[in-house]
Amino acid sequence: MMIGNPFKEYERVYICSPYRGIVQRNVARARLYCAFAVAQDCMPIAPHLLYPQFMDDNNGSQRETAMVFALDLMKRCEELWIFDENGISEGMRKEIEQATDAKHAIQVRFMQHEFDEWFTARGGDEALILPTLEGSYA
Repeated sequence: MMIGNPFKEYERVYICSPYRGIVQRNVARARLYCAFAVAQDCMPIAPHLLYPQFMDDNNGSQRETAMVFALDLMKRCEELWIFDENGISEGMRKEIEQATDAKHAIQVRFMQHEFDEWFTARGGDEALILPTLEGSYA
């Protein structure tokens, strides 16, 4: 079982992946991207897994508020990790634009290839990996 070190300063990585579209699939993929970040000894920040729990993504005002919150969180991260398996969504584009803005610039990395290698090495089946998120990351 993986146990974090309470005395370590973990690198915060913002997970940039789609939410809209096929939401159930996109949420499952975002969870996997977060598991990948943890496996890389990083702290994943994925607001698109948090805010839809209590804010309506189909309500323009609530979606905009969630995006403002998400962009604020991103400013506190060391890196933006882009997972673009299904292309770049409107929300992802806003995140990338802010991450590369001179005032808020953070390191931007396209991580799809590294994730695909990690995922394949673990069997390449979401059903094999997602249940481990409830317990151990081993």
